[in-house]
Amino acid sequence: MVLYTISLMYIHDQKLLTSIVESVLYGLVYSAVGYSYWFVVRYNQPNKKDYFRLIITHSVSVFILMFFIIGGISLLLNLIFTILEPEYISFYNSTRSWRIIIGLSIFIVIILFYYLSMYYSQMETAKSREMKLEGLVTEAELEALKSQINPHFIFNSLNSINTLIHISPDKASEMLVKLSQFLRFSLSKDSKDKNKLTDELENIQRYLDIEKVRFGDKLVLEYDISEDCKQCTIPSLLLQPLLENSIKFGVYENMNESVVKIKTVKNENLLNITITNNFEEGVTYKKGSGIGLKNVDDRLRLLYRQAGLMKTKKQGLQFIVELNIPQL
Repeated sequence: MVLYTISLMYIHDQKLLTSIVESVLYGLVYSAVGYSYWFVVRYNQPNKKDYFRLIITHSVSVFILMFFIIGGISLLLNLIFTILEPEYISFYNSTRSWRIIIGLSIFIVIILFYYLSMYYSQMETAKSREMKLEGLVTEAELEALKSQINPHFIFNSLNSINTLIHISPDKASEMLVKLSQFLRFSLSKDSKDKNKLTDELENIQRYLDIEKVRFGDKLVLEYDISEDCKQCTIPSLLLQPLLENSIKFGVYENMNESVVKIKTVKNENLLNITITNNFEEGVTYKKGSGIGLKNVDDRLRLLYRQAGLMKTKKQGLQFIVELNIPQL
């Protein structure tokens, strides 16, 4: 309205009062009509197959509005200035065409603004929906991965308990108690949970206690845990499938003592965990399904949205799994 007033005064040499009255009147009318035009835009969404209908709808709507706006304002200005400022009425009538052009330009800007606002809002809504859907998919994938671990471990443990019942009932009872403790901890954790390293190691010890019932002194576990790593966090139940893999390929077929080592080092914002197990040369191992290792790799990728956080390699007579877990 300020610019409109200035243009009337300095470009068309109109008086201050008449310039202000016209500017305020046009400003109020265009603001009210422009605001209400949102409903026309809202119920006429762009459609690739029907752009012609959309253009016709807005063209007809705008021309009808302009007819009533210009006509109504002209009537009001005539009533106000016929007596007070007759010369202004002559000026207004002679310049009505450029007021129509300005009005049409204003409506084009309003329409474009509304459609851009709707487009941005729809994009934000779609982005939010996509992120929510992605989160649900990730959560479902994590739960599916978790379900692959527990039944696999439970099946092995129950088979061992069934064998021990006939050989050593006391050991079978001991193993059953430790299995229930391990499962209580496992079932209380969500796939997206992160636990302190110390808590995970404590749970791993429960798992190893179960396995030591079967393997006795043949299984040896060594820890090398840096003090600054103990409060670091890792995904819940992440280490169990790796230890299970080490025992499966490092203890089952070995005739001698099998050593499984867990070493942790903190490097800036990464917690490095290395799990090493020895194996015997010349022994043919049964090829596994690879569920355990793939499960851990997939969980890390889904949780941290990074690839390559787990690496495996053979070095001499040792199999090494290395994890690099971000500390966010």
